Amino acid sequence: MADRPRTDEHRLPYHRGVVTLSPPVADPHPLRDRVTRLLPLTVDVAVVGGVGLCALFDLIVVGTRWSHDPLAIAFVTVLLAAVRRWAALPAIIVLAAGMTYLWGAAQALSGTPDAPKIAPMVAVAALSTTAVRRLRVPWAATAVAAGALTVLTVSTWPMEPMVRILFTLGAGGVWALGVGGGLYLRHLDDSQVQAAHDARRAERLDLARELHDLVAHYVTGIVVQAQAAQVVADRDPTAAGAALDRIEGAGRDALGAMRTLVGSLRAEDEDAPTAPPPGLVALDGLAGLSDLVERSRATGLPVTVTVTPDAARAAHGAAATSIHRIVQESLTNVHRHAAEPTRAEVDVRLVGTHLVVTVTDDGRQAGDADRTLVGAGFGLVGMAERAHALAGSLTAGPLDPPAHGWRVQATLPVVPG
Repeated sequence: MADRPRTDEHRLPYHRGVVTLSPPVADPHPLRDRVTRLLPLTVDVAVVGGVGLCALFDLIVVGTRWSHDPLAIAFVTVLLAAVRRWAALPAIIVLAAGMTYLWGAAQALSGTPDAPKIAPMVAVAALSTTAVRRLRVPWAATAVAAGALTVLTVSTWPMEPMVRILFTLGAGGVWALGVGGGLYLRHLDDSQVQAAHDARRAERLDLARELHDLVAHYVTGIVVQAQAAQVVADRDPTAAGAALDRIEGAGRDALGAMRTLVGSLRAEDEDAPTAPPPGLVALDGLAGLSDLVERSRATGLPVTVTVTPDAARAAHGAAATSIHRIVQESLTNVHRHAAEPTRAEVDVRLVGTHLVVTVTDDGRQAGDADRTLVGAGFGLVGMAERAHALAGSLTAGPLDPPAHGWRVQATLPVVPG
């Protein structure tokens, strides 16, 4: 069989439609990604090269009057610096032990004082940075103690007092820089991990709110319509058929909203949001409120809406989406929790620099007159989170006696733009 010609797009049959598989999107930042991938290797080369230069300085300038092989000392020091990512703690312990051993040799030759090696001290600083950044706290503390031992060793080296002070300050300075750099990088790593955790938690909360709003709103409407159809099925088949039609329409709306939600999560574009978009209903200001009202009226609940002109002009973007969701969830709660409601009122007005959204009903809250946000279900919690995300507030509770019913009031600051 001849190979099928390749095209920019491949179409595969799927159910009653066609799935279009687009070609892979080219990386818009190839150079930056390559540099980012090479950065750890560049740092390793710089560290090993710096320690190697110090070892070369030891061989040429500092020299040695001992019987030890200076080339072996330089080679071992550079090798331990090269394995810092994989064995930072053993390497720094070996270096500290080596410095202590050389200190003993220097003590034995106190009649001919000599300077300590510089390369091991620089390697200890580099190893301290890696150990403090990457290891668990007990092992990181062990590495810090091993580095401090090298500084103590240098401070007691048999040298002239001024030379000893200079070498001690140098060794302590590079060791402190290494430890401080490790602590700073460890803090950055922890901050990145916490930021990623917070971002994942925020995405889960966004998804939970969207799912709750969609499922609760549409399913509640379906349940109410089904109950109405059962009541009137025997005496008014026409009304029952109309209720079934509305159930079918609500089911289609729910499926469409779920497809939009799932599509936003399955998008492979790198610029696509990893969390649900802020509201799945395309809003033109507060125009979307009319659809909510019509759905509620279709279930038999009269709803009146009052939106002042200045509030309609001020509500846009995230504020309009949050108002839409808060009204949607409030009306859903009326259907779910209120006993025998006869009306609901939605009022949106601009008070100073804040949009005030109030949803009230006259239903009797059977058995939960003391319900508060703390002990409420996910609906009230989600509404409060939406308000707090915009630096606003939300209150919910029963009306003051002798009136009966429930009030939800959200206060959202007006966002310029």
